[in-house]
Amino acid sequence: MTVYGSKDEGAWFDDPDGAMFIGNELRRCNFVGFFLKWDSPVPGGVACMAEAKHVITAWGDDVAAGEGQTITQNPTRVWVTDSDRSTDDPPGTGPAKEDYGYVWDDVNSQWEIDYCPPPPGAPDPYLWNVVTLSQPDTECDGTGRQVVGSYKVQHKDKDDAANDLHYKAGAYDSPRICTYETTLDWTTDDNPQIVKYHTDEGCITPECEYIEVDWDLTGEEVPGNTDVTITTKFLLPNENVISYEDVQFTRDGIPILTTTAASFGWRIDTPTTDVPSGGGFVIGAFKIYDDPLGGPENLIGEYRFQHEYGDDQSPDCHRFRLDSLGDATVYVDDLSFGQSEGLLDTQVLWAFDTWIEQYTAIRSLPAGGLIRVDLEWGVGGCIPTVSAWGLAVLCLTVLSAGTLVLRRRRAVTAR
Repeated sequence: MTVYGSKDEGAWFDDPDGAMFIGNELRRCNFVGFFLKWDSPVPGGVACMAEAKHVITAWGDDVAAGEGQTITQNPTRVWVTDSDRSTDDPPGTGPAKEDYGYVWDDVNSQWEIDYCPPPPGAPDPYLWNVVTLSQPDTECDGTGRQVVGSYKVQHKDKDDAANDLHYKAGAYDSPRICTYETTLDWTTDDNPQIVKYHTDEGCITPECEYIEVDWDLTGEEVPGNTDVTITTKFLLPNENVISYEDVQFTRDGIPILTTTAASFGWRIDTPTTDVPSGGGFVIGAFKIYDDPLGGPENLIGEYRFQHEYGDDQSPDCHRFRLDSLGDATVYVDDLSFGQSEGLLDTQVLWAFDTWIEQYTAIRSLPAGGLIRVDLEWGVGGCIPTVSAWGLAVLCLTVLSAGTLVLRRRRAVTAR
């Protein structure tokens, strides 16, 4: 379930393409609920407006496009079901279609709906928030992989507190995100505004999906020299990949330029095995600096992640790849890798210190570059098959500029 808009007074679903978004959610066979709100008293005490709030369910609109198609315009009418107003008349026929008009209020940046025809002078309600509930996804059920990226960034400005945080979290190397969850460790009563979109830009594969997230922290401002941790969890069809881009603290909509967060993405590939492994998780960590000397004064981010591998994948053989997605060179240190039998919650993830392998020399990650680590934890080493990783993995000796490969074999007797 995803909520678009806000539960707070004075905030609402303010997407000018919102009716089109709702229409496309319906065409994906997702359930869509409307939370309507009236801001001023209703003359005459009309029953359907007595509480100035109401919930209805949308199921269609007036654009001629069917299931699985994508619309590119805002519908002007929406069809809904309303338990308070629908009647089974004649008996056995079910409720009649209720058909209401969408109107975009450009002055107040809100969608109005002419629900429950009001008496003269009464206002129409507006969409306070929209809730979507996705159908079960057969592509992800049973075979989906959980992936977690937890990114600790510091608001460094000593003078201006931040009252907003924006970022993009994506599956930059995967064609789709089945489900997502993104949270902050900063206290706030607000839900973020989230927009999920499919694109062919900024992807390693021909197409991929992202979520754009906007946290309103007006009532819980972030003072300078304060860490905030963003944690995002995806369920992906088969891949383990996640990225963060355009992470930016702002104040009153103006970017606070003294805080610079790196943009990057990572993925892990694990080959299949004929021997059931029971599945598990690779746990990882690294730090990011804006200066090759490192040190606390140059630290711009810390990161923890989890990669799920299945029962049919090797527990001892993994290829980690860290891609730069920004325009500036950053420096990576304390690359660390371990294992867990189950998914760790965020607090346990950040306390994890049972590392199997660590690299403590700082390494450059230039714009467009990557760092690759081949993890080989089996007693007999790691020899992936051509079908599992491809011939290039077995015979890769010439690498592109900006690519660093770390390869070490280590015998491990316990995990």
